[in-house]
Amino acid sequence: MKEGLYNSVIIGIFQRYYTSGLEYFEFNRNELPEIAQELGIQSAKNLGDIRF
Repeated sequence: MKEGLYNSVIIGIFQRYYTSGLEYFEFNRNELPEIAQELGIQSAKNLGDIRF
């Protein structure tokens, strides 16, 4: 279940930055818990569990 929650966080980061034609983007690791909170996910405290 955790993996699905963490995937949601990564999708949130992607949706925040991606625009058509963009080949790559950068984000700050500190944004991961911010996105998790926006999604109502409480278990994203261990950033090492999130694969990006």
